[in-house]
Amino acid sequence: MPRSALYLALVLLAAGCRVAEPVDLCLREPGRCPLCASDVECVFAGNPCQKHVYCIHRDTEFAVSQEGCSDALSYEWPDDGDCVCREEVCRTR
Repeated sequence: MPRSALYLALVLLAAGCRVAEPVDLCLREPGRCPLCASDVECVFAGNPCQKHVYCIHRDTEFAVSQEGCSDALSYEWPDDGDCVCREEVCRTR
């Protein structure tokens, strides 16, 4: 295999293993999110091309960047069940 093809394969393989870092927006900015009563109200929001994903209440006003990227460069998000309601605030486990 030519060196350039090997390099490209390694870059694509490494890029596919990127996992987004969860941020607890409701804890970081108290009062920005409504209080939650159950886990169903808590969701991850963000852009798969950025390294952070935000655990927020589903009714929170939250703007998402429209930046695009290839699937190989996108970040994987944590499982939906990792954004939960604890003490009436959406947060990650």
